[in-house]
Amino acid sequence: MNSTTSNELNKAARYAMRELNGFPKWLTNLAELFPAVVRPTISECVTADYTVAADQECPHDVLAKLVYAPEGLANLCAPDLFSLVKKSNPPNDSNLGYALGVLLKSSAINFNELAVIAGRRTKAAIHKQSLFLPWFETWLIT
Repeated sequence: MNSTTSNELNKAARYAMRELNGFPKWLTNLAELFPAVVRPTISECVTADYTVAADQECPHDVLAKLVYAPEGLANLCAPDLFSLVKKSNPPNDSNLGYALGVLLKSSAINFNELAVIAGRRTKAAIHKQSLFLPWFETWLIT
């Protein structure tokens, strides 16, 4: 693939992240054909959404879109997202449900490891409902 094609593919992936009503249907095909181009773009947006401060809105809403996207798109970013989840809960509690939803639909992570984390986080969040419920649900599912 030449640099012009790579630049165009990267631009297409970035435009797809900005779609208002979910991802465009062609993004799944693009991700299957060129995962090395699409993965960094999705992961960058997922990281920005996951780490956004509690008093700010998500800059991309990619986490929310990935919950409803095909599994292949979730699989692209799941390893990077799982690394974020293992480190800490997101600053914005509402993003936890989205992040866990993406991980639960992905086949690219270790569910046994997620179950252990979910058990610990459930116990730690016993007095904070906004964290307790998503972690407890994840613990039950895994």
